[in-house]
Amino acid sequence: MLASEKLWIGGLVSAAVMVLVVSAYVFSNGYLHQYPIERVTGDSSFACDVTMRNAKFSTTIQMISNSRSSTKDNQAMFDMLNSQPFTLNIDLVQTAFTCEDSLVVQRLIAYTLTQLPIATCQTSHNNSILSLGISLPAQVISVQLTLPGSRTIGAIRIGLSGPSAVSADGR
Repeated sequence: MLASEKLWIGGLVSAAVMVLVVSAYVFSNGYLHQYPIERVTGDSSFACDVTMRNAKFSTTIQMISNSRSSTKDNQAMFDMLNSQPFTLNIDLVQTAFTCEDSLVVQRLIAYTLTQLPIATCQTSHNNSILSLGISLPAQVISVQLTLPGSRTIGAIRIGLSGPSAVSADGR
């Protein structure tokens, strides 16, 4: 190979590496700004699905469709869900927090914080998992959990639970 051919190939490889690095930076920066989901104000510009978020949610609840027969069939299910009380379950996994700590759960209403009572608090697995149960006063709610001090938490599990309900037709 001639020296000029080596320079040409080396220049081409350098340009390809630069394009790859710049593309990776642009994508990662765009993806990073999609988290947390509460602060996202617009659509993504880096993906085929512009509504993609840096969060994973799954549910089996179905949207009510526009057809009248489908709306009648599903409306009973949504009415039952609207009347159902929910409990917010928060598990702090691999943590040093205990039930004796001053854990505060607050509800945000129009820029005002109101304290919510913790219905249940228990530890398990050699006191390494702290489980909290908070009865929710509404279905659409903003909740803030304040933990005192600077103890570590390995992971957080969050879930909703509620009692079962059956309609008059057995559904």
